[in-house]
Amino acid sequence: MQTVTLSELAFTIKDAISGNLAPSYWVTAEIGDMKVNAKGHCYLELVEKDHQQVKAKLRAAIWAYDFRNINQWFEKITGNSLRQGIKILANAQVSFHEVYGLNLTIKDIDPNFTIGERERKKQEVISRLTEELLIDRNKGLVLPVVPQRIAVISSSTAAGYGDFLHHLENNKKHYAVSTKLFPVTLQGDEAEQAILAAIRDASKEKDDFDAIVVIRGGGAQLDLDVFNEYNVCAAIANAPLPVLTGIGHERDETIADMVAHTRLKTPTAVADFILEGFEAFTESIQWMASRLLRQVDEEMTGQKHLLGQLSKDLNYLARQQMAKGLSYVNGVKSTIMQSAKWKIERERIRLRETSSAAVHIVNEQLKAAKNQLAMAEKSIEASDPKKVLARGYSITTLEGKLLKNSKLKNGDSIVTHYSHGVLKSQIKSLDDHE
Repeated sequence: MQTVTLSELAFTIKDAISGNLAPSYWVTAEIGDMKVNAKGHCYLELVEKDHQQVKAKLRAAIWAYDFRNINQWFEKITGNSLRQGIKILANAQVSFHEVYGLNLTIKDIDPNFTIGERERKKQEVISRLTEELLIDRNKGLVLPVVPQRIAVISSSTAAGYGDFLHHLENNKKHYAVSTKLFPVTLQGDEAEQAILAAIRDASKEKDDFDAIVVIRGGGAQLDLDVFNEYNVCAAIANAPLPVLTGIGHERDETIADMVAHTRLKTPTAVADFILEGFEAFTESIQWMASRLLRQVDEEMTGQKHLLGQLSKDLNYLARQQMAKGLSYVNGVKSTIMQSAKWKIERERIRLRETSSAAVHIVNEQLKAAKNQLAMAEKSIEASDPKKVLARGYSITTLEGKLLKNSKLKNGDSIVTHYSHGVLKSQIKSLDDHE
């Protein structure tokens, strides 16, 4: 039996690999682990997964000079640095070292593949949500005009969360908004489960809130991948409360933004949106109050005019009754009451069309008008010529006119009405009193 040393076997493997493999291969893989040492060399662990099951794993390295150029180019194209968890297309050379074993040396990475892979996955999630009728589900919920109780899903240390609170708490109109934070991790492997748990917890307390706000506050595009995950987006779509997003990345709309009730660009924009609801509601109340006051003022003016006209009618009819002495108060009262009732009824019908507050005020005015009318009736009844005569007074006329400022002379015939009849007299002599 032939035996070889370990080093001899290692060199045999090395020769076999170098003699039978191509100079390099374009390999698709996910970065499972990544470290950059002090000298700038990047060491990676590349993996291939099938439904989270690892099918293959190899070590790889990018030497400092290449890593600097590759990473800068990758960041320029994608907006993000190389990092754990992303999928890449890398040009790799296969080598075998007798001490360190099999290794891949990466010479280049195509950033467009990473962008395309993210977009492909994003479209798959959008299609699934669309088929399940989840894209517009949360939008069908009613968001209160003035959402005052807010469940906030964010990291307690995120700058966006701080900006959101500061903007709400320091608004110039001093509107009061109650918030409760459901703290989460917004990036890394734990982010998805943390966000799902926060949505579940907030949903359990749905009666205590008007809306859920999910805010982040910017960051790299790849850091937003959690907001493109199916489970997170489905949870937002199925939330029992309207969800407002302010993830803070203006140029890249996430799927979470698409399924949310309302998408705002930044956490501060979410705060502004909430405060604008307060402002709009306040303005509508002020407009309604102003309109009501105008209606009340118009009704009061109309009632004053009506009362003035009634007073004139009463005075006119009273003078006619006293001068002629031909009709009694009952007829006058009937005429006045009919006129007043008709006008009052007409005003009452018109007032029914106004607001309940205005009707209450005008009814008070009508009561006052009725009281004044009753007092006027009593005054007219007290001035009834028959009642005046019954109290011992008399009415004297000269040529059919009341004897008030008339100048009498000897020989004038006068007529005196008293309670028991009429007395006709002729002036024999006068005793003038100046």
